[in-house]
Amino acid sequence: MASDIKHLEMTLETQVESVNLAEEMCLRVAEAAGFGEDDCYRIGMSVREGVINAFHSETRNAPRRKSTLPWT
Repeated sequence: MASDIKHLEMTLETQVESVNLAEEMCLRVAEAAGFGEDDCYRIGMSVREGVINAFHSETRNAPRRKSTLPWT
């Protein structure tokens, strides 16, 4: 089977709008990959929570820092 692995990387500002952007990008990828509506919802919620947690832990001592999230 041929490998169709693609790599997407985003650098996000640590602000609320970036959480929405990350979720939207993941939902587009999930939909394109054929995930159903329920799974896309779960993926979106997981991405939101993960990005918020990453921002929280990365910015405790460095507000307005950019975070890079690699997705493979």
